[in-house]
Amino acid sequence: MDYRSLSGSRSKGRNARKSEEAYNVWQITTIRTAAENGEEYETYGIRTGETVINDISPNRHKIEEFIRQLNSLGASEIHAYELVEDFLGR
Repeated sequence: MDYRSLSGSRSKGRNARKSEEAYNVWQITTIRTAAENGEEYETYGIRTGETVINDISPNRHKIEEFIRQLNSLGASEIHAYELVEDFLGR
């Protein structure tokens, strides 16, 4: 996946706002969910800044790779939901 087109500005110009100078660090979230049969399982999501999107996938490895990509490309928080939709292949 290529998230470069959705990455935020990291401008260092004199008039740049502080929030534009540094990008948010993406992190993994974990929640326990109960299935209809009563079994519990963990699902994983992402968070950065004030945005939290839980229950994206039960596959921790896939979410960890997604987060590595988001962080390495400096993806912007404002595009979080679009990025998840792309990740899920919608």
